[in-house]
Amino acid sequence: MSVVNTSSTSDITQDGALAGAAEPGTTRAPGRRPWWHTLFRQKLALTGASIVGFFALVALFGPLFAPYGPTEQFSQLRLTGPSQNNPFGSDEFGRDILTRLLYGARISFQVGVIAVGISAAIGVVLGLVAGYFGGWIDNIVSLLMDVLFAFPTILLAIALMAMLGNSLGNVMIAIGLVNAPTFMRVVRGSVLSVRQMTYIESAVSVGASTGTILRRHVFPNITAPLIVHASLNFATAVLAEASLAYLGLGNKPPSPSWGSMVSSSYGFLQLAPWAAIAPGLAIGITVLGFNLLGDGLRDALDPRLRNLS
Repeated sequence: MSVVNTSSTSDITQDGALAGAAEPGTTRAPGRRPWWHTLFRQKLALTGASIVGFFALVALFGPLFAPYGPTEQFSQLRLTGPSQNNPFGSDEFGRDILTRLLYGARISFQVGVIAVGISAAIGVVLGLVAGYFGGWIDNIVSLLMDVLFAFPTILLAIALMAMLGNSLGNVMIAIGLVNAPTFMRVVRGSVLSVRQMTYIESAVSVGASTGTILRRHVFPNITAPLIVHASLNFATAVLAEASLAYLGLGNKPPSPSWGSMVSSSYGFLQLAPWAAIAPGLAIGITVLGFNLLGDGLRDALDPRLRNLS
């Protein structure tokens, strides 16, 4: 009998341990990892995050380490190649290209942050309203966004600049307005899927207001695709600013920006290619960094892909 009792006690203990392990909240579901764990395991995503972090640091603190002033000219050093005093060479006015790159990064970063903020603010509001209410509201909002989306991005930005005026602030507004339709589409599609969830129906059944449902239940559940799209759209904003600056719109000389540096070096590209290569590489590497980070965030924030990582 003692043997039987011991065995029974052992079985009960094992069953209790198994039951305790199965209780919700005591252990992590198998295969589920935090999103940052998945992000840090991706070498390309880490490379993108490192590039973006370096770009942000240069934009914030780069001018503090600039060897010269951004408009300081040395006439005897016009179009000289890379040297110890000018690691990236000098431009047609004898200005140090490295210094102007460091100052230009701040403008590009500023344009990216503000333009993405404008796009997100407009797109999120319109996407939430169109996706949640549907019907004629969705049709009208979607039609307006489709009309804007039908125009080429740069041409629409140029048209807006013609109406608003040529200034750096108007460049940010124009880029933000041009990219708002893409945010609206991302948010609307996410809201359409979230709206069918049981917890939304439960919130409606208990009498929660529309604002409360959108703020507490819908928006928190669409942040993952929104963050990914914002990181990718940052790269688009940097490219758009460079393109407009290349056309002489936005940032006014002699204030440096990467796009205006490429534009001003076009006339002597064969004589001094380094004047265009340095800002061109800065734009390309920064855009690549944001694209790699956006792809990594997409994989890390998607639960289906996270569990497979």
